[in-house]
Amino acid sequence: DVPTWNYAAAHIRGTIEPVSGRRPTLDLLRQTIDHFESALPSPWRLDDAPEELVACLVDGIVAFRIVVEEVKAALKLSQTKPEMDRLLVIEGLLKRQTPDAMALASLMAGVADERRN
Repeated sequence: DVPTWNYAAAHIRGTIEPVSGRRPTLDLLRQTIDHFESALPSPWRLDDAPEELVACLVDGIVAFRIVVEEVKAALKLSQTKPEMDRLLVIEGLLKRQTPDAMALASLMAGVADERRN
């Protein structure tokens, strides 16, 4: 048996729309940072960075949006493993206390609940 990582993935197919201009790029960057930092105890904000650094970095960013046309989900959540192994993986993930680990543990627990019903 070859070990694999547990994961949940979404494969998105669509049309890319470029975002042009400094202000729209900064707005999109700020939204992205705020979204991913919001789950952390001390979220970092774009306004925390020196203006000169942000200005320099924004010039090197190619921002875009995707108009989603198709979404395919893929899950590998230890479905083929014995229940005890899955429970130990869930326990290990919960100990990490990171947003990603907690979300994966929750997904794995949900799959385990569905199997019991």
